[in-house]
Amino acid sequence: MRFTLRKGVKFHETGAANSTRKRDLNLDKVLNDKAPQFDKRQSGRSRPACPRSPARQIDDDTVEITTKKIDSFFPYQIALVPGLEPAQYEKLGKTGTSSPASPPAPGPFKLTKLVRANSPELTKNEDYWNKKRIPKTDRLI
Repeated sequence: MRFTLRKGVKFHETGAANSTRKRDLNLDKVLNDKAPQFDKRQSGRSRPACPRSPARQIDDDTVEITTKKIDSFFPYQIALVPGLEPAQYEKLGKTGTSSPASPPAPGPFKLTKLVRANSPELTKNEDYWNKKRIPKTDRLI
């Protein structure tokens, strides 16, 4: 399967969206126990959904992942691998995990505040890639 980043998509935290570093960081996070970002807890949950063969970089925006056998659930399973944006990984002190208070996201809303087990606060993302779908609501709680 080939995954291509949509042009103009940027992560809230850094504005970057490079598939090469993101792919390496996130797949190694759950597959490579020698990688500095390896996360044992996330690996236990995500490893069954991950391919066992390496991903191949086609260009800066495209990654190709080959599974060992036909797997119609793969597109859904790969979404179980928790994402971490490389610049955010650096910012969080190379912990290997994203904080619930700072998830990697390119969506129409930004998480601006999180009260655990209570409520998130979201604000409109003016830089959302799809200008027609920028929220009309400024804030959600």
